[in-house]
Formats: sequence, C-alpha cells, structure tokens
Amino acid sequence: MEKDKLKTIFFIAVTDTPNSVNRRYSDFVYEMCYNEINNESELRNSIDFNSFERHDMKKVGNIKKSLYECLCNSELYIVLLDTYESGYNPNVWFELGVISTFDKPIILIAKEDTAIPFDINDINIIRIPKEIIDEITFDNSKKMDAREVDKILTKREIASKANEFSKNFISVLRSSLEKGNPFSCWYDEWEIESLGFRSLTDLFVRAGIIKFIQDPGVRAEFISSEREAFVELISAVNKANKSLRTTRFANQSIVSGERKNSDIHNEFMEALYNASQRDLEVCDRIVCNNEPS
Repeated sequence: MEKDKLKTIFFIAVTDTPNSVNRRYSDFVYEMCYNEINNESELRNSIDFNSFERHDMKKVGNIKKSLYECLCNSELYIVLLDTYESGYNPNVWFELGVISTFDKPIILIAKEDTAIPFDINDINIIRIPKEIIDEITFDNSKKMDAREVDKILTKREIASKANEFSKNFISVLRSSLEKGNPFSCWYDEWEIESLGFRSLTDLFVRAGIIKFIQDPGVRAEFISSEREAFVELISAVNKANKSLRTTRFANQSIVSGERKNSDIHNEFMEALYNASQRDLEVCDRIVCNNEPS
C-alpha cells in the first residue's frame, strides 16, 4: 500500500505527569498495542506508524491545537478508557465524545475489572487481563519502554494471558478497519461475528431470510374466519416442497372428536401428515396450549 494510503492512527489515553503511575500505565498499553500492530504484516501495510502517538508525544508548540488536529484528522483511534488508579480521566472521555461522531474506526481498551458506563457497554471493549496489570511495577523512575513491556509480557506465568489480549486486539482491530465507527454500527454485530457470521447481512443471506423476503410468492394477510384460514393453510401445506413449520396457539386443530370445524381441522392434520412424508428438510407443528383440557 502506498504511503499516502496508510491510515493515520491516534492513541487517546491519560497522560498525567511524567513517571506517574497513570503515565506508566498509559505507556505500557501504548507499547502493547504498537507491538501487536508491528507484528502483523497486513496491519503494517495499512497503518502509518509514524502517526501512532499520544498528543503529548508530538513535538508541537500549541498542544491544545495539536490535540484538536489529531482528533479531527486521524483516521483510526485507539482509546484507553481508564486510568490505573482512579477510574476515568475526563479528558479521555471528552475526546472519545468528539470522535464518536466521526465515521472512523475506534478501538476501546480498559482493564479487566473496570466498570464500563451504560453509554458504551454494548461495544466490544478489549480487556487487559488482571494478571498482566499486576506485573506492571511503578516504583521505577525510568520510562516504560518497549523493552520493559516485552520483558513483562514474555513471563511464563502470564504468557497465556498476553496471548489472549493479542488475539482479541488484532481481531477487533481488523474488524474495526472494515466496519468503521462502532457507535454507528449495530452493536449486536460484534456478537454475530463470534457466531461465525461476518455481518447481519451475512447471517440473513445464509439463513435464507433475505431470499424468503424477496420471494414474490410469499405473502401475509389477515383472515377473520377460522374455516377460511384453515383452507389457506391446507393450500400452503400442499405446496410446500422444502420446509414447513406451522404454529397453533390452541389445541382444537390437533384433537379428535366432534366440534365446530372439526372436518377442516382433520383435513389440515392430514395435509400435515402427507407433507411430513415428502422429502422436506423441516416439517414441524408447534402447539402452544394454554387450555387445561
């Protein structure tokens, strides 16, 4: 991919004062994300690494002006929602509010035990396992760099948790590059993907729902007379050549004996039986009976 085609990426996180616990936490997550992207050749060919910084990392005169430019001009955002010691940082959530209105990919990250507010708890948030967080030391005055992060993540006791984070991060990032802003997507699509479908449309196509809706032979109408309704049901049952599933909310259509319209009920049950003998993929009669008899 040509250089001018690469997506610029902006890391939004608490900055705090240098060498503070929150700054080291932010640096740690930054290095984790940078490392994950750098290890994926496909992503390296899509993302401009030179732009992957927090606003305090950029060498500019007016940091507020630089921040707004990054928010408006970047094409991909990674947002660390929480801090290490005090829940949330107001600046981060203000910046998230700004970018949530853009049609651009947004990746959200937080610690495993951080409670997520209602506004975004439907979105797939990448969680950092507690075992990894517990390995971060804050009694060190030197900067949290890539070497120190790698040393932590390669420890035998947390290797599986680090791998878990890695897989989740890459999966969500790839999905976000395709879908864009999660605030403007169906939240349920994140769950649909875990079931093996690429999107709601993919689910509908593979389930035959779209074909069913587009079929000019499919129709629905209200029929007030029970007898007329069963006549239509019998006709539909006799025409079924692939699948058949009918529902009844009372038991009169499946019991024997003399009663009103018993002849047409019996004819309908005979049609259902005959249909079940044909080569149908599905043939169900679902009865919801709320009558004690």
